[in-house]
Amino acid sequence: MKIFKFNLKRILKNKTRLAILIIVPIMFISVFVLGAFNTVTVGICDEDNSELTKYIVSDLKKNKFYHVKMMKSNELLVNTLDYNIDYAIHFNKGFEEDFFKNDLLQVKEYYFEENEYVMNVKTYIQSYINNLDKIKNSTNTKVAFYQVLEDYESGQLKVSKAFDDTAGMDQAIFSIGFTIYFLIFLSVITCGLIIEDRNNGTLQRIFNSPISLRKYLFESLLSFMVIGFLQVFCLLFIFKFIFRFQYGPNFINLFILVFTFSIVSITMGLLIVSIVKSPIQAYLIVGILASPLSMLGGCYWPNYMMPDWLQNVSQFLPTTWVMKGANELIVDQENFIDILDNIGILILFGILFFVGGIFKRTDFAKS
Repeated sequence: MKIFKFNLKRILKNKTRLAILIIVPIMFISVFVLGAFNTVTVGICDEDNSELTKYIVSDLKKNKFYHVKMMKSNELLVNTLDYNIDYAIHFNKGFEEDFFKNDLLQVKEYYFEENEYVMNVKTYIQSYINNLDKIKNSTNTKVAFYQVLEDYESGQLKVSKAFDDTAGMDQAIFSIGFTIYFLIFLSVITCGLIIEDRNNGTLQRIFNSPISLRKYLFESLLSFMVIGFLQVFCLLFIFKFIFRFQYGPNFINLFILVFTFSIVSITMGLLIVSIVKSPIQAYLIVGILASPLSMLGGCYWPNYMMPDWLQNVSQFLPTTWVMKGANELIVDQENFIDILDNIGILILFGILFFVGGIFKRTDFAKS
């Protein structure tokens, strides 16, 4: 496994390659993904001061996208008109009592401008109240209601509620999209070593030794896959546990999906280096392909926003299938079985690129 170890050292000891693989994606995503989601300032007047309203306020305060300010009733409208708050909620006296009497209670709200951020918090609050109403309908007494609500907040039910946050899911999807964009460059960062070996005569010397072309390619691709595994692991680990992106309960399945795409990217790199003659040409081709592959694949925006003919074209791109799988795992919270078709199609892309790359394998030995 000399070639395997040698390639790992070449990549891991090269600061430029490491920066492109790990540091640049983290910096880029921290600026463009975190900065794209503004915090919504929510003003709340709680005249009821009941256990129910305290639960609602507490839930809003836990959401990192909402900055909650407690106010008096006469301050809500003034601060809304002065743009000091984006959205205002007024809990009148008797809110809790009305909640237990009525089938479904509407929140008294104020806002000056209806935008996507205001709509997000409106949807979030209404969804939370709908969940409370379901709990109320399934219990017979107020004591039983609050007991179930306490379990809802601290137990298993919290998992499903936590991902009712549309902005959090959008943020997670965007982070995966930009991760896929940078994984495309993994193709040339890894397989570019083959061009270097070919141009500096290393391949010729290797083939004059007992090492065969098959062994060289096997160990090279294996080392590149290890690099892909490390890149995906580092990025997703940092995004989930440091940036706190809400990937949902299927994080392991998401990791498998993204790692599968990294393998596709590596095999695409093998195809590219079998065609070009220099590392510069390889970087140029990948640089040209990266943005169209990402845009058409849904890495920057959802596919449904594109014209129908572009959506049809995107079906023939691997980026489309990895992003479809990511949406199924994060938004729909599907399980691993539901994304097997996505992984299967990605594997087919990988096989296609691999066969295309080794078809011109005799070029690897040319200087």
